[in-house]
Amino acid sequence: MAINAERGGRLKSAISLLGAEVKDASVNSCKEHIKRGLIDAVAGMFAGEYVDSTIAHGRKDSSAVRITTAFKRLIFAEYKTLKKPSSYASALNISTPYLNEAVKEISGQTVSYWIQNMIMFEAKRLLIYTDKTIKAIAYELGYADYVYFSKMFIGMVKMSPGAFRKKYR
Repeated sequence: MAINAERGGRLKSAISLLGAEVKDASVNSCKEHIKRGLIDAVAGMFAGEYVDSTIAHGRKDSSAVRITTAFKRLIFAEYKTLKKPSSYASALNISTPYLNEAVKEISGQTVSYWIQNMIMFEAKRLLIYTDKTIKAIAYELGYADYVYFSKMFIGMVKMSPGAFRKKYR
């Protein structure tokens, strides 16, 4: 797997920073969160590189790859406003079943899975690193009904947003 110079530099910086944090023996209540965040970042960077290199080998021109790549870009830009697979399909000018088929072929997961994962990832980040209320976080993520957001969070994370914050903060 070859990594371009810019991405390689960012990955090297993240690994160096993680190494420095691991070696730092000082006691700080934020240390574990920082380490966990850096580990997640490095793992995410490696995973992204792996996915990109896997896609690049042999199936670069397939429509499923092009659709999945477009969906990937769109979800990062619009996850706070677009919640339904049909909204993403419409934005990409394709049918919902075709979008789901293409994304599942390339990633192994459905469009709904990726939408919910993106929302939960950001919700977790906001719960850990901000003092925003659960209601404010729900609203920021595009949910006017924070009770619905909380139920969705519990369904996916297996604990309430408040319990998650208390456990990981």
